[in-house]
Amino acid sequence: MRVGKIRYFKSPGPVNTDDVLAAVNERLKEGDIRKVVVASSTGATALRAAELIDVPDVRIFGVHFQSDRWGKHAKPNEEHLERAAELGVTFIPDSPKVSYLRDIEGESADTIRKFGQGTKVAAEMVLMATQTGMIDTGDVVIAMGGTGRGADAAIVCVAAPPSEIGKLFIREILAKPLR
Repeated sequence: MRVGKIRYFKSPGPVNTDDVLAAVNERLKEGDIRKVVVASSTGATALRAAELIDVPDVRIFGVHFQSDRWGKHAKPNEEHLERAAELGVTFIPDSPKVSYLRDIEGESADTIRKFGQGTKVAAEMVLMATQTGMIDTGDVVIAMGGTGRGADAAIVCVAAPPSEIGKLFIREILAKPLR
């Protein structure tokens, strides 16, 4: 039996980023997970993850909006991307084009949304990273997401692409806001 710890935050938002990364570090130190998927629209959160994750041999995957969404959403900051890449972060490619959870219908997508925005984003990043081939279906990964900017949620899950969303399995919640 494994006993875990969940960090609950009074409110969502980027103020929780370092605490989420502390929870991620604690979980990584158990040694059975070596991949972290980070939602990072500007590259800043992925850079912060690369700076603070202190467990060797961990791969960090940054997921930002692809170029077809930059008119509506944030475009990544080139300096953040370059610095994070220097620290070993791999960022989402611009193709293939990914599906966003808002584009996916069905019970699984609706259920994920009920856990809150940050948790929804974390799960969505895993779907996108799997769809682009950054991680493989069935990989057990830690995923981080946020409400707006930064990170306020982290989960451990089994990866799946959007076409197989029912196979995405959230095994653990490491951190999330209470509202």
